[in-house]
Amino acid sequence: MPQTTNNPVQVLQKIQSAKPNVEGIQHPQELFAQLQRLTKAGIWTIDLATMQILVSEEMYRLHGVPLGATVYYEEFLEKMCIPEDRKISENARIKVITQKVEVQFDYRATDQTTGETKWFSAHVAPLLNAQNEVIALFGTTQDITDRQRQEYQKIQDRLASMGEMLNLLAHHWRQPLSTISVVASKLEVHNQLNNQGDSYLNENLEEIQRLSQHLSNTINEVRQVFSDVRRPQKSMDLANIIQALIADVQKRLETSAIRCVVTNEGLNTITTQHGNFIRSICKELIQNAIEALEDRQDKLLRVLNIRISERGSGGYLIEVEDNAGGIDEGSLTKIFEPYYTTKMDRNGTGLGLYMSRMLAILHLQGNLEAENTSGGACFKLYLPQLVDLVDKVSDKDQAA
Repeated sequence: MPQTTNNPVQVLQKIQSAKPNVEGIQHPQELFAQLQRLTKAGIWTIDLATMQILVSEEMYRLHGVPLGATVYYEEFLEKMCIPEDRKISENARIKVITQKVEVQFDYRATDQTTGETKWFSAHVAPLLNAQNEVIALFGTTQDITDRQRQEYQKIQDRLASMGEMLNLLAHHWRQPLSTISVVASKLEVHNQLNNQGDSYLNENLEEIQRLSQHLSNTINEVRQVFSDVRRPQKSMDLANIIQALIADVQKRLETSAIRCVVTNEGLNTITTQHGNFIRSICKELIQNAIEALEDRQDKLLRVLNIRISERGSGGYLIEVEDNAGGIDEGSLTKIFEPYYTTKMDRNGTGLGLYMSRMLAILHLQGNLEAENTSGGACFKLYLPQLVDLVDKVSDKDQAA
């Protein structure tokens, strides 16, 4: 057996006399560049005086920019950063400068060579001078596209499992729903045949049938959300989607004295394979706005504004705004977290907005944001015309 020693002096002498196995260890700069390539990460600095971004070679490669090209912050925002994520990047910059803290955030950018949309994770810190003033920002950026796709696939697997459970529940729900609808229809026919002419009864029986059909359709929509998303592309008019959703809640709007105003700016025909997701998200936002307005005591001022517009970046924006007083600032930063709800009295699960934002980002490659306005809250659904992430996942799986 080889002899060992615990004498510190002998161990130190042995280490000092050993020859390096790799000569490259003596060149930390080369190893640092190699480490950046292996981790798909780069380093950068923003000079706040000129707003020029000084980057490592790997940063050029990650964003598909020619080596040595001069890049300014405004150019990065306008040409590289996805429009839906520009606000995220700008808010991070402002926070680092004003609060002098480190910030981490994720954003999407377009590869300037291939045109591919990539996910990045950035860590930013302030560089201070002797007067404790921020003179520059420095940080690291890592390509996390593969990680996002893997996470997306995990979510897809979970959704598929939930879809199987929903199919079982739907099988048990449909029979009583059908029975309710048939009984209501029989009562309506009976009332007419006996010439009773009870218009109030007929109206309510028709409402029961309509709501039963609506619930059945809702079950189908939810099943589609949790089913396989690879469907053929279809052209859809966003205005028609909104009008159909408003028609479904028209009775409730009238009962609650809510005035609904829909503004449609330009041609809003979108080609997508995820129309059911757009419908599901808009439905959630409209229902939330109605519930908030119903909680408002003054019925004379209940207004629901829905705006549809085409964005300069080639995408679309759907805004759902109410004048119900807004969302508490403490809740505004948490409403998209799973299981967080402000509607305990309504038995809210805290999953509606979480699922909506997940669908907007992962399936539609858009975004869902919320902000308070002068009179209430406004939810903004961004729908860019980008390659669907699911297609990238499928292509990668097939290649493997």
